[in-house]
Amino acid sequence: AVGAPGSGFSYSNAGYVAAGRVVEAVTGMPWEQAVRTLVLEPLGTAPAFVGDRSPRRPVAGGHSVHASTGRALPVRQTLAPVEAPAGALLTSALDLLALGRVVAGHGPASVLAPEVAEEMRRPVAGADPGVLADGWGSGLALFREGTTLWCGHDGNAQGTSCHVRAEPELGAVVAFTCNGGNGTELWHALADGLADITGLRVPTAARVPERGRAVPLPECAGTYRNGALEYRVTADAEGALALSVGGDTPAPL
Repeated sequence: AVGAPGSGFSYSNAGYVAAGRVVEAVTGMPWEQAVRTLVLEPLGTAPAFVGDRSPRRPVAGGHSVHASTGRALPVRQTLAPVEAPAGALLTSALDLLALGRVVAGHGPASVLAPEVAEEMRRPVAGADPGVLADGWGSGLALFREGTTLWCGHDGNAQGTSCHVRAEPELGAVVAFTCNGGNGTELWHALADGLADITGLRVPTAARVPERGRAVPLPECAGTYRNGALEYRVTADAEGALALSVGGDTPAPL
C-alpha cells in the first residue's frame, strides 16, 4: 500500500476493478449481470460489453488517427475479463444521458436514491484532483464552471472517446460519444457551440492550475518508440510538457 486508507488519492483503473469485485460479493452476481439487472435494464439500456460475441445492439467500430500522417486505422477494444469494471461497458450518448440523470438525482430512485446520488457528488476532502478533474466524489469526477459544480466522467481507450456532465440544480445533462481515439477535441468544440447557442457553458476539462514559479526541465521533448508504439513528448512556449501515445490527443504531464 502507498498510504493508509483515507490519507491520499490517485485515480486508478485498479480501484474500479476492486469496486467491481465488491459488487459481485454483495449481489452474488457476476459484474456484468449485476450492472445489467440493477442499472442498465431499469434505465431502458440494452446491455453490450467488450468481448460480447453476439451483442444485443449495433456496436460502432473504433478508429485511431495517427497525428503525424493523418491516417485512420480501425482498432478493436481489448480488455481482460477481470478488468471489465474499469471500462468494458459499451453505451451510446443517449445511454449516458440516462445515467447522468441518475447521478444528478433526477433518475429512477430504484436505480439510485437521490440521497445516495448527492453523497456520490459530494467532494471528498483531501483528494488532490490532479489534471483530470477539479475534484472527486465517490466514483464521480467534479468540474467547476464559475460557482456551479458539475459531475461526470471522461473515458478514452483504443478508438473511443466518451464524456458526460450533469448539473443537479438545473437538471442539465450533456453527453458525447465518438468512435475515434481523438474525439476529445470534438467534445471541446461541441461544448463551445452549445454555449454559443444556449448560453449554457459546460466544463469540458479541469481548470488549468496556477503553475507558480518556472523550474528548469530536462530536455526530454521528442519522439520515442516501444516496438510499434510511438510516444511523443512536446513542450509549449512556457515549458509545459504533454504526452501523446500512438497519435492520440496530447495529455498534460
